Amino acid sequence: MTLFTTYHEAIEWIHSRLAFGEIRNKA
Repeated sequence: MTLFTTYHEAIEWIHSRLAFGEIRNKA
């Protein structure tokens, strides 16, 4: 696994967490 792959997965994880938080805030 390269550093770029790790960084990309971290960004996607953070994005999914932010999206989940936005859904909870709207509810």
